[in-house]
Amino acid sequence: MARIQILELPMVEVDGVMTTPFSIIIDQVEHEDITGFGGVLIRRVSELTQDEADKIALRMGAVSAILTACTLDLA
Repeated sequence: MARIQILELPMVEVDGVMTTPFSIIIDQVEHEDITGFGGVLIRRVSELTQDEADKIALRMGAVSAILTACTLDLA
């Protein structure tokens, strides 16, 4: 099953405001399905491209996304 993790990056100052940027990590994406109403298959997560994952991340406020089939453990 795919996992979503948040990787906090070092704090930065922008116009006097401190923010903590973050990246979205989506790992273990091999055979995950995105389904809609009634279980209708919309798309397989494994079909996402890195560009599409980055666009999703940006919409969530992240600076980037890491999309991988392997397991990434954040320490």
